[in-house]
Amino acid sequence: MAATEKQFIQALEQHEFSIHYQPQISLDDGALIGMEALLRWNSPEHGLLTPTQFLPALEETGFMLTLGRWVLREVCMQNKTWQDAGHPPLTVAVNISTQELRHKDFVSNLRQMLDDTGLAPHWLKLEIRETSIEENEALALEQLQQAQALGVRIALDNLGNSHLPLKFLTRLPIHSIKIARSVISNIDNDMCQAAIVKAVIAMTRVLNIKGMAAGVERQEQLNFLKNEHCDDAQGFLLGKPMPASACIDLFSAHESNA
Repeated sequence: MAATEKQFIQALEQHEFSIHYQPQISLDDGALIGMEALLRWNSPEHGLLTPTQFLPALEETGFMLTLGRWVLREVCMQNKTWQDAGHPPLTVAVNISTQELRHKDFVSNLRQMLDDTGLAPHWLKLEIRETSIEENEALALEQLQQAQALGVRIALDNLGNSHLPLKFLTRLPIHSIKIARSVISNIDNDMCQAAIVKAVIAMTRVLNIKGMAAGVERQEQLNFLKNEHCDDAQGFLLGKPMPASACIDLFSAHESNA
C-alpha cells in the first residue's frame, strides 16, 4: 500500500501503531524462552496491517528510522514492565532494518534507550537480516560488535535466503540463527529444503550458538525439528502473535507448568 510520511507521523501521534508478541519455545522441554516483537498498524482506512503491507512505504519515506526507534523503546519498556510485575524475565527479539543498522547513531540510541528504560541489555535481542549485512559487511560488523559490547543479544535472521559467505558467520558476534520461514515450510516433503535445515542446525552446533526455526505451522515440521535437535522454534503451531495485554495469560500458563 502507498502511504506518505505525513500519514505515518499522524499514525504514530494517534497511537495507531502497536506491538504484538509471538512466543518462542524451547524444543527440548516446551518452555517459553522468549518473544518476538512484531509491529502492527491499525489503519482507520485499511484495518490491522502487518509490516509486509507497509514496509516498502516506510523505507521510501525514510520514516523507518523514527518508527524503528519507537519500536525499540516500546519493547524495552514493555519487557521491563513485565519483569517488574514479577514475571520470569524473557528475551524479547526486535527486527532491525538495514536503514537502522547503517545509521551512525544506532548504537548510541540503543544505549540511551536501555538506560532510560532500565532494561538489562541481555534481555533484548536484535534480529538482523542477512541482506542488511550483505549490503555493507564492514559497517554491519562494526555496528554489531558495538551493540554486543553493550550486552544485547544478536540473532541472524532469515538464514537460507541469501548468499552470505559462511566464513563471515564466524566473524559476526551472533548468539543465535533463525532459519527462514520459507525454508521451514517444506522440510517435511522437500528433500532439498530438509537438507538445508539439517545443515544449518549442524552449523549452529559447530559455532556453539542457538538455532531457531521460524514459521512452524504443522506438527510434521515440529517433529522434524525435534528429531534434528533444533534448539528453539516459533510459529502459529506454537503460538500466534498477541497484544502485550494477552501475554499475561501466556506467562501464567507457562509459569504454572514450570
